[in-house]
Amino acid sequence: MRAARGLAVCGVDLKVIFWVATHLLLPLLLAYCNLNVRRIFTVALALAPVAVSPTTPAATQAAAGADDARDTMAAASGGSRSELQLGCGGGAWMCAERWQVACVFALLTASLALFYSLYASDPGWITANSPAPASEPGAAACQQCGETPSTRCHHDKHTGQCVHKHDHHCWFLSASIGDCNHARFYVLLVVEVVLLVWMEVHVLQMWERCMLRPHLPRLLDAWQGRPQAPLQPQLPCPGAPGPLGVGVLLALGVFGAAFGALLLPLLLLHTYLAATGQTTLELLKGHRLPYLMRSYAVLQPHQLVAGRPPSMLDGAGKSVSLLAVARQHLRGTPPPRPFDEGVRRNLYVFFLAPKPYPYRQHLEKREAATGDVEMHQAGQGPARCT
Repeated sequence: MRAARGLAVCGVDLKVIFWVATHLLLPLLLAYCNLNVRRIFTVALALAPVAVSPTTPAATQAAAGADDARDTMAAASGGSRSELQLGCGGGAWMCAERWQVACVFALLTASLALFYSLYASDPGWITANSPAPASEPGAAACQQCGETPSTRCHHDKHTGQCVHKHDHHCWFLSASIGDCNHARFYVLLVVEVVLLVWMEVHVLQMWERCMLRPHLPRLLDAWQGRPQAPLQPQLPCPGAPGPLGVGVLLALGVFGAAFGALLLPLLLLHTYLAATGQTTLELLKGHRLPYLMRSYAVLQPHQLVAGRPPSMLDGAGKSVSLLAVARQHLRGTPPPRPFDEGVRRNLYVFFLAPKPYPYRQHLEKREAATGDVEMHQAGQGPARCT
C-alpha cells in the first residue's frame, strides 16, 4: 500500500474499525430505539410470532377453518400454534418486511465489500510496468517520481506516484481516486446515501411521533392566542424503549444528518463529473493543468480572474464555487471540458470502458474530424504531471 495509514489498534487501521463498527452498530441501534424497525427485523427473520387478522367475513370464515386445521396439526405434532406462525403472516414467501431487510443487508454487504475493494486500492498508478496509455509527444518525465506521464495524469503527493486521470485523494479510504477506481467510489457513494436515507426516514417518523405530535397542538394554540391544551402524557415515547431510546434516536438523527450533508453534495458533484467527462481536479484547478491550458487560453484575458472565468468564482474571488458553476451551465457557458464526448459516451467510459482509458487518442480523433489536430499539437505543449 502506498498511502500512509493512520492510527492503528492491534495492527488494524482506525478507519477500518470505524467503518465496520458504524455499519454494524447503526442498524442495531436503530432497531433498539425504534420498535417498528425491531418488528420488521423480527418478522423478516422469523424471530417472533405474527398474528394475522382477517378483515372480511369470508376471510374470517376461511381463517377460522385454517386455524382449526393448524390447531389439529399442532396438537398431533406436540407443538404449539404460535410455532406455525413465525415470520411473515399469511404464508407469504417474501413479505414487505423480508424485502426491506434483504435490501438493507444487501446494501450493508455491498458497502463493506466496496470499502475493502477501495481501501488503499490502485487508482491507475503510472509505473514502468503499468498499462497506462501513451503520453503526449515530447512529454518530459515527472520531476517527483520520474515516470513518463500520460494525458490527464497528476502527481499525488500522498502516494508519491503519478495517477492516470487523477480525481482526488480520499483520506478516509487511504486511496487516491483515479481512472481505475473512480466508478467504484461513485457506487460506494450511492450505497451510503441510500443507507442514510433509509435510516433517516425511520428516525424522522419517530421524531414526528415523539416530539412533533405531542407538542404541535400546544404550539398551534400559542400561535393563534388560544388557551394551550394540556401536554399529552406520551413519555416514554410510544415506539421507543424509554428515555434512553429517545436519546439514541436523537444521536442517530444528528449523525445521519451530518453525514448526509457531506455525502449527498459529494454524490451530486461526482454525478455531474461523470456525465460531463471531468474530474474534481480539472473543475477546481483546470486553468493550471498543462493539458487544459489551451482550452482556457481561448477565453479572452478580460474574461479571466486568477486564470478562471469570473462566473466560476465565489464572492471573494479566491476559489471555485459549485453553485457558480451550476449558474454558468444555466447560462450556456460551462467551463472548458475538451474530453466531454456527450452524456451517454461519458457514462460508458466512466463505468464500462476498460481502464486506463486512452483519453489523448480519442481526443485527437475528435479533433482530426474537425480539422483541429494541428492546433492541438502546436498549442498544448508537452504534458507534465503537476
